[in-house]
Amino acid sequence: MSLPLNERGLRYLVGKKAGRPPKWTKRQLIDGIRWRIRAGTPWRDVPARYGPWQTVYGLFRRWQRAGVWARILTALQALADAAGAIV
Repeated sequence: MSLPLNERGLRYLVGKKAGRPPKWTKRQLIDGIRWRIRAGTPWRDVPARYGPWQTVYGLFRRWQRAGVWARILTALQALADAAGAIV
């Protein structure tokens, strides 16, 4: 199985949760996680444009516990290997 790691591919890896529609898009929350990791700051310093820091942190921890980050990394490595970018 080789899905591109775009919105559709990400939805496949992550799954879809039933219930109330979210206030913040997954893209905003993931961008907030990326910002926090890149900046190396405390979670409370995540800019409000990415959503409340508690929401950003909550998604990060849920995905960490569920192994989603490991699946994303594996998929990205497989794509890079297929493209010959990994030596």
